[in-house]
Amino acid sequence: MDNKKTALVLSGGGALGAYEIGVWKALIKLGYEFNIATGTSVGALNAIMVVQKDFKKAYNIWSNISFADIYEEKIDKNISAVALYKKYAKEIVQNGGMNPSVLENLLHKVYNEKKFYASDIDYGLITFNLSTMKPEIKRKKDINPKDLVNYAIASATCFPAFKVKTIDNEKYIDGGYYDNLPINLAIDMGATNIVAVDLKAIGMKRKTKKFKGNITIISPNNKLLSMLDFNAKKARQAIKFGYNDTMKKFNKLEGFKYTFKKDELAKHWDKFSQKYLKYLNTLTLAKKLKTADLIIDKGSDLILDDEKHKIKFYELMEYCGYLFNLPEEQIYDIKTYNKKLYQELEKTESLDLKNLVKNIKDIFDKRRIIKTIYDYIDDPNSLKSLHIVADIFTKEFKDALYLKILF
Repeated sequence: MDNKKTALVLSGGGALGAYEIGVWKALIKLGYEFNIATGTSVGALNAIMVVQKDFKKAYNIWSNISFADIYEEKIDKNISAVALYKKYAKEIVQNGGMNPSVLENLLHKVYNEKKFYASDIDYGLITFNLSTMKPEIKRKKDINPKDLVNYAIASATCFPAFKVKTIDNEKYIDGGYYDNLPINLAIDMGATNIVAVDLKAIGMKRKTKKFKGNITIISPNNKLLSMLDFNAKKARQAIKFGYNDTMKKFNKLEGFKYTFKKDELAKHWDKFSQKYLKYLNTLTLAKKLKTADLIIDKGSDLILDDEKHKIKFYELMEYCGYLFNLPEEQIYDIKTYNKKLYQELEKTESLDLKNLVKNIKDIFDKRRIIKTIYDYIDDPNSLKSLHIVADIFTKEFKDALYLKILF
């Protein structure tokens, strides 16, 4: 008899919960099947849909999420971050927090009592009882079907942003006040293999109990939307990030903030590492400038197959993408990525190198600095100025050098 049980653990994080749907999408593609789903806060809400195996429904809800799906208070979908937090602050002072009644109505529509309790996936959530000042851990078998939504909303009551949830005359707030990543709950429920999504949101995390099984933790590599900003466009991006990070975690895709198809990075390194070294030597930077620390350690020769040198090379590649505003959520092959880099590089206006040196403190546009170095890097008459620029803008110099070997 096989007693192995796989658990999906979903952390709290408000609007960041869209990321968890992307993780779930990737896990489905990877063939994962779960016996247990635990969650805190928004993780408790998403876990209901995991138990019901309602991925399409979860995906559609998050892909089209808006403030109107969460609150009865009217909030402009284009509200600025500052105005949004002022709105929350005002509701906290005047009304004890935002009213999540609309979210509760939405959850009632999502929750299918028959499907939930007939599912072979066990369920657990954490909330915090403000009346007793103690956490409450609820499992599927402990919850009256009519109260499931109440306890899930209680777990997601992000106090003080949301109003306190009252159940049977007792007041409840967000489970994140006790454990925002309920791995221990999954262990207590008999999990032997755990995949946990840690949104790195505000909240307490308990020390993991002794556990002989495997725990895989997936966390965002990219900056996500604010946990209180329910915006469909940003949610769709977060879903893609969740998918990408999961596939990278299981070695199906590559990269860190950017995502590349399998084996693309090694091919890229093999193709350009020698050329990169040639440029370093041509510019006599290896001995004169700290720029050389990109692939050469102090007092050592180049080791082309050294992993740390490859990692530095990949970091440069991704930093270029960031500076030239390449979308982070896409999955790239290296040819397409480089093509987009070149297109953005060509659109960037260069500066006069000597003026750049003279007015070094007044230059803030890193893309123009890179473009300037890129344009002058083959000019032997500019070597002295390049040395000065490289010592001051070492990172930008490295990126210009990286782009030069490509184009």
